[in-house]
Amino acid sequence: MIAKSQAFCFPFHLNSSEVRGGHFTFTFTDLEGNYQFGFCKVFPGAKTCYCIGSFLPWFEIFYKLLNYISELMTRSDESALVSFLDDLRARDVPSPREKFCLSESLTFDVPDVNDLASIPEHRNISEYMAAASKNFRVEMFAYMMNERRIIFTSSNLSTLTACVYSAEALLRPLYWQHIFIPVLPPKMIDHTYAPMPYIIGVHSSIMPEVEKIMSQGEEIVVANIDTEEIQSTYNDLESFPSDSVTFLKSLVRKNDISVGTNLSMAYMRMQARLIGTYRNGLQIQEDKLIFDEDKFIDSFKSSSHREFAKNLAQLQCFKEFVDGRVMMLNSGVGFRDRFESEINAVDDQLAKRNDNYKEWMNAAKKGGNVFISQVKKARHNMKNFSSGHKQQPTSPDHQHHHFTLTRSKTLNEEPQRLRPVRPLSTQIPADTTDRPRRPRPPRPPPPRFTPNQLREMRTSRYMRQFIL
Repeated sequence: MIAKSQAFCFPFHLNSSEVRGGHFTFTFTDLEGNYQFGFCKVFPGAKTCYCIGSFLPWFEIFYKLLNYISELMTRSDESALVSFLDDLRARDVPSPREKFCLSESLTFDVPDVNDLASIPEHRNISEYMAAASKNFRVEMFAYMMNERRIIFTSSNLSTLTACVYSAEALLRPLYWQHIFIPVLPPKMIDHTYAPMPYIIGVHSSIMPEVEKIMSQGEEIVVANIDTEEIQSTYNDLESFPSDSVTFLKSLVRKNDISVGTNLSMAYMRMQARLIGTYRNGLQIQEDKLIFDEDKFIDSFKSSSHREFAKNLAQLQCFKEFVDGRVMMLNSGVGFRDRFESEINAVDDQLAKRNDNYKEWMNAAKKGGNVFISQVKKARHNMKNFSSGHKQQPTSPDHQHHHFTLTRSKTLNEEPQRLRPVRPLSTQIPADTTDRPRRPRPPRPPPPRFTPNQLREMRTSRYMRQFIL
């Protein structure tokens, strides 16, 4: 690893003035898909870089270890450094959530790689949250879900690699199955010509070379983290179901989205609506559970949703996810994780919504006039809300203005009548002794018939019973 790590420790042009000091991480992937991480600390001037290699994705722990090593190097205490590294290598790998104590000042809580990224405990997701806007994150999520060729770029290596790792982590429970290079050295710039999907981080000092490649007609999504601009010829967000996109945007706009695992949970809840329908494609064939792609696509009712399902079924990350679930079910292991709980919650909401809809429709059929009154009240409330919203002041003192809406009665509260009671045409006053009554209009004269008409009426069977 040492031989091939040197280029990744300096993933920028050495004569560039844009290089800042700080931590960053690069990744190697072996033939079996396992990651090997290189945690680095580069110093201003780009002359020195400390690096620790490990198979453990403990970003916060290794960054703190690099700070401690930097202090020992500053004091030129070589014997203390050698002793510290020997002690570190001799340690057994602790279990998740255990205390990892190297000294009084170096005590850590071992993270669980299966946990969702939390703010501020996880440094990568915290930096991604601070560096990128809501719309930026949502759009990049759409591009990654469609497995595009994606380049992230920034002048800050720490921000660059943090955003790359975090953007990929927000795909959970899916995992990126293609080329994944969080930071690319200048001499490996030809990797951006790869025809298959990739996620590559590029320092801003070598972006002019990437722009030359793009000028040759290469369709690449370029996400500039510093300016929060995305350059792309695609519009993948429009291919998503509109109700799911609205749902995700409503979640990421909440005030507490930057607390704990709320950001990670927002995207997982989005995934429960996008790929949770994989269950519709499961069926038993020859005493074995399989995934039927056609059945999965046909389970969607609208044509737009079926088109989305067709594209989803072709994604490598979705195929790997479904194959893993089917394998666990057929092996008898099973699974019960947070994602499946979210799918159950979505299914419960849909079932409850359908039950309420049926009950509402049955009651509306029995009380037609009540249904009409409900619509009129709702229309009246919306008019009040619309007019009040237009007149709402924009000054900071009126930002928390609330509208009061009249709640219409439910069908159970409102008496159900097939026809409304006709109101009185005139209101009779309580005391009518002093007020003269209006005279009745004269009765019209009876109709006059000719002798022939009277003769026909007498001979008619129907009129005979009324004429004496």
